[in-house]
Amino acid sequence: MDISNTSACVAEQEHIDAQNAAVAHLPPELVFDILSYVYYGNDGIVDKLSLKACALVQSAWAEMAQQLLYREITVTAYPSGYDDVVLRAPIAPYKERGKHLGEMVRSLDIPVGKGTPALSPESVVALLRSLPRLYNLSITIVEMHEFEPSTVHELKQLVQTAGPQIRSLRFRRSGILSPILYQLLSVWPSIRFLFVAQELAAAPPVDPPGFSLQELSLNRNLPFDALMWLLSNSADSLQLLDLRDVPGSELGKYLAMNHGHRVRSLRWVHYNRATAELVRGCSRLEEVVMYTLPPSIWDLTLPRSVEHLSFRNPPWAKSPTLTHVLNAIPKLPKLRMVTADAGVRDHPDGPILQRLCDERSIPLAFDGKPPWILDDPVMPDKFPRGRSVSNFRLMN
Repeated sequence: MDISNTSACVAEQEHIDAQNAAVAHLPPELVFDILSYVYYGNDGIVDKLSLKACALVQSAWAEMAQQLLYREITVTAYPSGYDDVVLRAPIAPYKERGKHLGEMVRSLDIPVGKGTPALSPESVVALLRSLPRLYNLSITIVEMHEFEPSTVHELKQLVQTAGPQIRSLRFRRSGILSPILYQLLSVWPSIRFLFVAQELAAAPPVDPPGFSLQELSLNRNLPFDALMWLLSNSADSLQLLDLRDVPGSELGKYLAMNHGHRVRSLRWVHYNRATAELVRGCSRLEEVVMYTLPPSIWDLTLPRSVEHLSFRNPPWAKSPTLTHVLNAIPKLPKLRMVTADAGVRDHPDGPILQRLCDERSIPLAFDGKPPWILDDPVMPDKFPRGRSVSNFRLMN
């Protein structure tokens, strides 16, 4: 027997045991900070692999890691015959452990409808019953025109008893004549953050909405009557606007006149005459986010109130110059942060941008978050909002 090797192995094992003991006795606050640090990747997506690995480090870590893992859940395709997803899931409410995890969930992403990849409306009602503190609902409609009146009634009854008081709705992919969006909005007058990812041609309800929006995000322009209905009760509440389609002049004028005085954050993909008019009408802007830079023919004039300026320069709409941003920075006395996509690091105007920020001690940050990854649906004290574990306290 090699005594020296044996001694080395014993010493190494003692060192590992000492490390494990030290890890096991870390304060819970520090453990939470560690887990929070790895929660999101640079692309804004939850790093589930790292969280699962952290859960295996120590049993003391497992509970906290699981709670974070279940903050956001996605129900993907389930084959026919497995529609009882609730009873098969770890959040099954008939189990004490499942009930506990169900109370952790703040965000749910589900396909609903009659197609094979979707859950039936009945299963959705059952699933929502097991998530009493759900905050954000992302829903994709599959081969379904509308909910049955009985389903809508059941959802309303659920909300009126112990069901989730949803604050954020992200709505995707139904037929443009479908009334489902209006049905969902009638169920949850608590909704404050609304993202609509599609065109909509269904006429709005006759009755005015029971909700007041703080944020409206549109992937496509809506008919004017639908837009007016959605915002008819939000003149004093709308603060966040995200426009990802080419705005028409009527849209720009309406938003500037009726909501510009309250808007704190404005995001756009296309800069044109209507966008410029909207910007002029938003005199209290604190944040401007440009998913593409304006064409060189436009003069970009931003309110002096802007504190956070963010821009993307994507390959599919790459601008050879950052002139608009470079000219804006010296004219914004309250500016305290600039963010850009990672590709701007290598842009020819990148060194000039860095110098302008350094001269005023303004942080210049780069991230890899693509525009289809949405920020957390919360109302921030300061911008940028982003995606952060710290926002969970606003989702209770």
